[in-house]
Formats: sequence, structure tokens, C-alpha cells
Amino acid sequence: MGFGLESYVFYPPIGVIISLLMIFGLDALGLLVFRFLALDLTNKKDFWLRYQSPLIGTSVIISIYSPIVLAGFFISVVPTVFGSILVLLGLNHLVVNFSRLYSKVKFKIIEFKLIDWSLISILFGFGLLAMAPITCADSLDYHVGTAISILNSGSFPFQPEWFHSRLIGSGEILIAMGLSLGAEQFSSLLQFLGLTSMVLIFLTKTGTFGGEKKWIVLAIISSPVLLGMISSAKPFLLPCSMTTSALMIINFNLVSGSFKKNSQYARKSFFLVLLLAITAATMKANFLLSGAIVVGLALLVQIKTKSWKFELGLGSLTFLVILFPF
Repeated sequence: MGFGLESYVFYPPIGVIISLLMIFGLDALGLLVFRFLALDLTNKKDFWLRYQSPLIGTSVIISIYSPIVLAGFFISVVPTVFGSILVLLGLNHLVVNFSRLYSKVKFKIIEFKLIDWSLISILFGFGLLAMAPITCADSLDYHVGTAISILNSGSFPFQPEWFHSRLIGSGEILIAMGLSLGAEQFSSLLQFLGLTSMVLIFLTKTGTFGGEKKWIVLAIISSPVLLGMISSAKPFLLPCSMTTSALMIINFNLVSGSFKKNSQYARKSFFLVLLLAITAATMKANFLLSGAIVVGLALLVQIKTKSWKFELGLGSLTFLVILFPF
């Protein structure tokens, strides 16, 4: 049992490497969910969803681990085993897909222009910042502190005199899982992951914003406030990206007339919206409202179909399983 952050940090760069492998593990887990739902990500319509798979994987992880923490059994070897499985999954995913990713990047780099290099430079800088040690006072106070308490007690802390600990959510479970393997940077890399997922919606969705989309992305990532968010363990950009991704699924997949012709596709899209929005709501109280609005919009769209009772039942079940225990 340790109470200081130094007890849960590997010597660099081991912690960063483990953190990156865990991120790749989340991507692999999200792709498994897409395969389970039999979604074809190779077509132009749904290709942008390929880059949302880490968010889906994160939502699945939270859905599985939250009941264990709430029941008080996230102790001893449990988080280490779960984190190790994620690392092995990420390592396998990286080895299998490395040559394919390298060939794509090598081919595309020839076509890069000034705007492309500007985007890459800023995102690369954010990536380096996310790999740095956590120095944010807010994070060190209760986000990381709560995660350490979870590792020591197996459940969320109940200390009425520790006022900030009352603001915690499921995001601290992810921090605890990273710290169980000495991966201090896992939490800040999750925030960087949230930013890149939002950016890739603009860059990979065909027919969106035309030729100005790169300039829109440049305007977004140039915001100075991101410097504080990326370097923090505070789960903010991650749930932001989840609600944004869920909203885009509604916009691209549910609002279009094609979902009326394919009810199975509509149900799969609706499930992804529920998974992302409700998981985001468990991370911080700020996202209770935005998550509810996103789910409400999805239900409003589905009311127009004959299967709205199924969607309403699925939404209620997801709420009871994921959000209600919190």
C-alpha cells in the first residue's frame, strides 16, 4: 500500500511506453466492438468511425470496471491484471498493424502542404506535452489522489472532510488502472486521445466542411486553453470527445434517411450513442446535461420509426446499468 504518487510511477520512459500500449489496447477493444456489431468501416460513409474506436473501447472499459469499483473489489492484483490485459492487447494490435500504418503515412507524407505540417506540428507538441509528468495542482489534489485511494481501498473514497473527493467519477478508475502499472501519463494521454478523436471527425468524414475543414481544425487546436487540459489528468477532453462523437453519429447516421430503410443499422448506431453519451455522464457531473441532451436527440429521431419502444427500452437499460449506480 502506498499513498504517494512516487509509489505508482515507473522510471521514464517505461511509464510512457506502457501508457501508449494501453491506448492502442483501447483502440483494439473498440474495433472488436465494431466487429461484434458487424459494422463495415471500410465504406466512405462510416470510415470516420474507425478513428472513434478508442472512445468506444474506453466506454466498454468503464462499463466493465465501474461495478467492480463500486462494489469495492478493485483491489490488489485486480487493476494490475486488467491493465496488463489491455497492454498485451495493445502490443498485439500495434505489431499486427505497424507495417500497414507505416505504408500509409509514408505514402501520404509526399502530399503534405503547409497547413498539414502546421496541424502535425501542433498535435505532435500536444502529444509530447501529454507524455510529460503530471504537474497540474487540480489533478494532483483529487484526480490522482482519488485514483491512489481506489487502489488502496478497492472502491471510491468516502471521506466527508475531503470535499474535492465528492467530485470524482469513472474517469478516476482509468487513472487508477494506469497507476497500477506505473503508467502516470495514461490519464493525460487519454485527454490527448479525446482531442485527436474530435479532430479526426473533421478530417476523415467526407463531404464535411469542404476544403476549409483543415483550417477549422487549425483554429480549434490553436486554442491556448488546450495547453492546460492536455497536460492534466482531469477527465474533461475525453468525455467532451465522447459526447461530440455521439452527436456526430446522430447527425451522420440517424438523421439521414438511410436509417429508415435499415432498422438494424439504426439500432447499432443508437447503441453507440448510448454507450458514449452515458459513459461520458459518469465521468463528471458537467456531462450529465450534455449527455442527456444527446441521448434525448437520438430518442427523438428514433421516435419516427416503428421500433422506438425497443430504443426506449435499450436506453433505460443502459442508464440503469451504467449511470444509475453512480
